Amino acid sequence: MSQNRNILGVLQSISMIVVYIFVVGVLFVGGWYLLNSLFDLPGVFLALYIIVFLLAGGLLGAWIWVLIKLPRNLNKSFDPIKNKIAGRKIASSKEFAAETGRFLVNYFSFFRFDVIAAQVQIKNNEPVFTPPEFVRHGLDRYDLTAKSKTTEDIISLGKLDIDGQPCYSYLMPVWFGHEWLGYFCVYTDTRLNRFNKDFLKDFEEFYVDDQLMHVLYYESTKQVEK
Repeated sequence: MSQNRNILGVLQSISMIVVYIFVVGVLFVGGWYLLNSLFDLPGVFLALYIIVFLLAGGLLGAWIWVLIKLPRNLNKSFDPIKNKIAGRKIASSKEFAAETGRFLVNYFSFFRFDVIAAQVQIKNNEPVFTPPEFVRHGLDRYDLTAKSKTTEDIISLGKLDIDGQPCYSYLMPVWFGHEWLGYFCVYTDTRLNRFNKDFLKDFEEFYVDDQLMHVLYYESTKQVEK
């Protein structure tokens, strides 16, 4: 069944690419004929038109690809973490924080949505940084904790300068019902739009909080056994 879903996903992606190329081709030819019918254009404008159209088509195609790939692959990519939690290979807050941080950096690597580092804190434990060396650039844990306890919505923390490179930080509180479980803070190389920020919130709500509750339960039972 999983193999059939993968094949179906590939076919859907190929179909969308073919449709996109066809639509772009029709718009390109139609636009050129329209300009020629309205204006007497020299040949140099054809070269300029091609360059501008390719740039615009490439940017639009990249955005469409992100919109397609971002949500569709999330379930499959997050399954290994769920399996590790179910098998109790991830059974502590520190392990969960480290695994979540690695997932954020590795999965969210898209056009205009590239997480270059993550800071994850569970309850009042020490935050875990991915990559570990980013600890010297991370924001103050106490400030992030205080801010994350005031809302369930994502918070834009503004622009940072990391070794001369611009970086943008976003704080996502983690709640389960009315219980505060911690937060994750992502650092990106570009400013995120509303869609990407909403997607991070959905990721917290539908993937992170319930799995974290399982891990916290494992931790509590181990403490009782001791």
